[in-house]
Amino acid sequence: MTTVNSAAKTIILVAPQDMGISDLIAKNLSHCGFTVIKYERPAFQYKNFFERMVNFFRKLIFRDFSYKAKNQDREGKAMLLDFLHQHKQIDYMLTIRPDMFSDEFLSFLQEISNKKIGYQWDGLDRFPDVFSKIHFFDNFFVFDPADIQKYHQYDLQLITNFYFDYTQKNQKTSQDENKPPKAYFVGSHLDQRTPTLLKMLNCLHQSDIEPMFLIAGISGQQHKQSEYKPYSVTFLDKNISFEENLANVESADIVVDILNDVHGGLSFRAFEALYYAKKLITNNANIAQYDFYDDHNILIWTDHITPEEIQSFLKKPYRSPNQEIIYKYSFTNWIHYMLGIHPFIALDNCLRQTTTTHTKQ
Repeated sequence: MTTVNSAAKTIILVAPQDMGISDLIAKNLSHCGFTVIKYERPAFQYKNFFERMVNFFRKLIFRDFSYKAKNQDREGKAMLLDFLHQHKQIDYMLTIRPDMFSDEFLSFLQEISNKKIGYQWDGLDRFPDVFSKIHFFDNFFVFDPADIQKYHQYDLQLITNFYFDYTQKNQKTSQDENKPPKAYFVGSHLDQRTPTLLKMLNCLHQSDIEPMFLIAGISGQQHKQSEYKPYSVTFLDKNISFEENLANVESADIVVDILNDVHGGLSFRAFEALYYAKKLITNNANIAQYDFYDDHNILIWTDHITPEEIQSFLKKPYRSPNQEIIYKYSFTNWIHYMLGIHPFIALDNCLRQTTTTHTKQ
C-alpha cells in the first residue's frame, strides 16, 4: 500500500500491477493534484495445509478459482482501513480491470467512496467475469466501441486509452542520416499473430528499416523462437517496465502495433505515437475512424503491404495534429473526463462516425 500526498481530493486507485503501469497512473494522478491511495494487493501465502486443501477442492469440484483473490482482498481491506483513519472522506475510486477483484472487496470500496469509476481496458468478452461487477460503479467505461453496441443493455460509456503526461518528453534530435530508421514493437507471443509479425519483419528488412522487436512469452522455446530467424528479435524473460517501454518509444522512429484480435479498441501504442510524434504502423483498421488519423502519420498494415509502400509512407512528412487533439488524449484530460471534473474535452466523441453513448457526468 502506498500513498502519494497532495493537497487536493482523494482517490483510491485499484489496478493491475502489470509492467508497473499502475505506478505511472499513480504518478500522473499526483501530477494532476490528487491525494492518491494506491491499493497493492498483498502477496498470497497459505497459512496452513487446510487452506491449501480448501483451494484445491474448490477448484476441482466447483471450478472456483477465486479463493486466493478473496483471501488477498480480505487482507487488503484491513490494510485500507488503516489508511481511512487518515482520510475521513474518499472522493473518488478508480478500479481498472474490476473482474480481478472479489465482490466483497468491491462492495467495501463502494461504501467508502463518494464516486465510483470502473474501467475495463480489455475487450469485455475476454474477461466475462466483468459483467457481474458493473453494478458496483456509478460510471463504467470501456475502450472498444464495439462493446457499446454489443452490450447496450449495460450502462457503458466509451473512452479511449491515453498517454502519460506527468513528465515532459525530450526535445527531438535530428535523425542521423547514416543510420536506418528504427521500428519498435513490444508484446507477448501469440501464435495467431506470428505470421503477421514475420511478414512485417520481412517488409521492414527489405525497406532498410531496423527492427527493435521485443517478444515475451517464449523464452527458452527454441522451436517458436526459430520462426523469427533470420530477423533480429529480442526474446524477453520477463516483461519490461512501462517506463522502459516509453523510453523505447521515444528513441524509435516508427511505433509498431499489432492488434490482439479479442478487441478492436486502440492500444496505448496509438496514443504514445501521437504524443511523441512518431510514425505508427498498425493492423488495427479501426484507427481510421478516429479524429487524429492522418495517412501521413499512420499506416494501416495488411499482409499485402509492399516495401515500396512502406518507403512511400516514410517519405511523407509527419503532420502534427493541432494541440487540442493532442491534449485530448492526455492522461490529464482522460481522468478529468472520467471523473467529470471540468474543464475537459469529451472522449466519447473520438470517432468521426460517432458511437452513441450514455453520459452521466
